[in-house]
Amino acid sequence: MAAALLGAGYVLAVLLQLNPTLPLDPGRLAPVATTIVLFYAAHLTVFFYACLVIRELFAREPFSPAWISVSTLSRLAAVSAAVGALLMWLNLRAFELVLPAATVDVMFNGMAIVAVCACVFVAIGLLPNGEARPIGPETPAAGDWQVAALATLLGVSALAWLVVRPRLTPTRSITRQEELGGHLAAMLVLAVVALVVAAVNPYSLLFVLPSLHAWLWLPQVRDRGRAVQIAVYALGFVGPLLLFVSFAVRFGMGVDAVWYLIALTAVGYVPVPLVVAFLAWGAAASQVGAVALRAYAPYPEVSERTPGPFREAGRAAILRFRRSRKRHLVAVESQEDRAEGP
Repeated sequence: MAAALLGAGYVLAVLLQLNPTLPLDPGRLAPVATTIVLFYAAHLTVFFYACLVIRELFAREPFSPAWISVSTLSRLAAVSAAVGALLMWLNLRAFELVLPAATVDVMFNGMAIVAVCACVFVAIGLLPNGEARPIGPETPAAGDWQVAALATLLGVSALAWLVVRPRLTPTRSITRQEELGGHLAAMLVLAVVALVVAAVNPYSLLFVLPSLHAWLWLPQVRDRGRAVQIAVYALGFVGPLLLFVSFAVRFGMGVDAVWYLIALTAVGYVPVPLVVAFLAWGAAASQVGAVALRAYAPYPEVSERTPGPFREAGRAAILRFRRSRKRHLVAVESQEDRAEGP
């Protein structure tokens, strides 16, 4: 049902993109959105259910996912996202000549984002799945690295970094107040992460508190040299490093401890709030590192923003497609004129 709603959302997005004059007022948009979502969600639910039943008929092992199965949901969501990206691309090719340039840019960006989401869903679906219980360190699953899934996630992360990097690169001198503001925002995120971790598993605070205490001193050592700042920043990683060393040395897993932690997360043994908290901790760590290395810049205003590499590439591709389409139409019209001539 969730994957079906996702697919219906893609159809609604295409409708809104093809009709830029359609008002976004909730009162006027609600009847159209409700009709589209209910129609496509119902049909896609039946389609996905039929796929699961067919899979059960031909599977060698029984297939009985829970009501919320991350593996099954990610695979169905990957199908919805891939079809949604294809639908956007086909509509873009069909109506590109009659749509405003701004609408074409929005549709192209939306298609690229949905395609990236499909890749992420595929990568999540390739991760190991099973019951939410610890995996034996001596079992093959503990060291069987899923290279395809990890490569996909790393590739998508690299693409996302390339997209946001131009807007996060300092283009002017950053004031002391802006730098302190960026550091304060990261510390507030770390404080919220600590509260979430304490509510879920108080013992896990051991891996968060070193960063919270060490990075609090970064503004105080700003004038003591880059080496001191890097050292204080590195102290914040003592907690996660302790977790990794515990698995690597205690169970003799070595580097496979990294994959073992990922596998525990994939099977659902690690609670979802802790996973979200870890991702938020990583984002805060990145911002604190940018401040410590003097590479931080506040998010630019609209007048200061520059288009990213993918938007530039998308615009170039669209312009080339337009020129080739126009040349084709001109050639067809000239042939028709010669055929109608005496």
